[in-house]
Amino acid sequence: MKVRMRRLSEETVTRMPPVAALVAFLLLSLSLLGACSSATPMAPGSKAAESSIVAATSSTTTAGSGANTVITLPQSGTVPNLNALPTNKPVDLVRHTQAPWLWSPVIAGTTLAWVEDSSFAAPRPSMGQAPQEDSAVIWTYDLETGLRGEIPGATIEPPNFESSFSFFPWWLLRALPGARDGTQATLVWAGANDQYDGNGVPRYQGLVLGDPLAEIGDLLPPEAMTLPPIRTGDVLALPLTSPAYENAHLGNVGTTLGEELGIVTGNLAQPVLVDPLKPVLPASALVGISPYASWYGFYTQGDDQFRRDLPGDPPRVFDLRTGKVIDISVEDPRSAVEHTSCAVAGKWAAWTAFDDKPRVRSLYLADLETGQARRIAEGDAPSGDIAISGSWLVWIDSKKGLSGFRLSSLSRFRIPDVLREGEEATGLQISGGLVVMLVVDRGKIDAGTLGVAPPPRATSIRVIKLAQSS
Repeated sequence: MKVRMRRLSEETVTRMPPVAALVAFLLLSLSLLGACSSATPMAPGSKAAESSIVAATSSTTTAGSGANTVITLPQSGTVPNLNALPTNKPVDLVRHTQAPWLWSPVIAGTTLAWVEDSSFAAPRPSMGQAPQEDSAVIWTYDLETGLRGEIPGATIEPPNFESSFSFFPWWLLRALPGARDGTQATLVWAGANDQYDGNGVPRYQGLVLGDPLAEIGDLLPPEAMTLPPIRTGDVLALPLTSPAYENAHLGNVGTTLGEELGIVTGNLAQPVLVDPLKPVLPASALVGISPYASWYGFYTQGDDQFRRDLPGDPPRVFDLRTGKVIDISVEDPRSAVEHTSCAVAGKWAAWTAFDDKPRVRSLYLADLETGQARRIAEGDAPSGDIAISGSWLVWIDSKKGLSGFRLSSLSRFRIPDVLREGEEATGLQISGGLVVMLVVDRGKIDAGTLGVAPPPRATSIRVIKLAQSS
């Protein structure tokens, strides 16, 4: 099935027809360790004048006591649902110590998905490495029922990189809150385009949309190409490109929003083309999800994603109902030397900045419904990625713990030792109160490997269920 792009003038938004579930999962159950003790929340601060954001508490609550031990669940037999997980404890839902490795976990609603593949680094054809022949496979895990399994037919064919340009992972997997009930995820996946390498930025083509309750179909025509999509709020932005556009700009389009910008939500079976400067979606595309979005991404994190025309340099966040930019008013504003992260979820936008005066890293939070923002941490603010949901803001701190705020009270908490020595976490995200990350244990890299990365010692999908009292 090929699904073509449509423009906003078309008023109807149709979900792909439901069919029998794609996956005949094995029903599993678990009797797991009881929930660990959780911390008592800090008393919330008073509200600032004319602001809906509660003042951040000055103390940090440490969840639990003593050092954490990562719990690794049995990899066969019993599998837990979300209710069976302990709180404030790092748990490896899935862990592989040999190929196929686990990569690219994504979560939306109660659906966790990931890619399993034998590769572990960018292909090196210039060093005589043979092209990969095995396809990557997509798995899902229903956190409500504990059902886990491979999606039949959900495979991604490997690219045939012929030049020195290659990248890893060579696939794309994203998840959006699905349909209208917000539980099942809508998944989008694609393989790499192996012909264009301008700016050293990946291109993808053959985008596919699917979920366990709907048929798998082409989200874009197989020949259509996109720059790295931007997962923002509850939508997925697709910076579309084409051979003609690439050639006209000599391939120097990797950090742009492409030739055209398409938007996908869990209520859509096909993207809607929008004006990047005034993006508007039909009301039916926004049912049950947040209407706010930013074009800040790994390759699109330049100054144009922030408002240098406003005090405090807040991010450029759009209301997709009207296409207007939210005018964010920052309390006690400071100019920023640089911005290092930005995330949007629910009614919130959070960002980190290295402030000019004083020279300190700060974390900011904005209520997009009121337009009010304030600095909630400085000095010990996050230096890497942040993840945000409607209720939580989290990051991995420099001491391998999970730090964050509960947004309703802005009480700060910390869960220690969520990473072991030698482990690194990527792809941090949160859905509801469940934190998800990919953890890779690569061990020590031998300097004599001449740039060829050794296989990891293990890859894990690690989760932390936050206690409601954190």
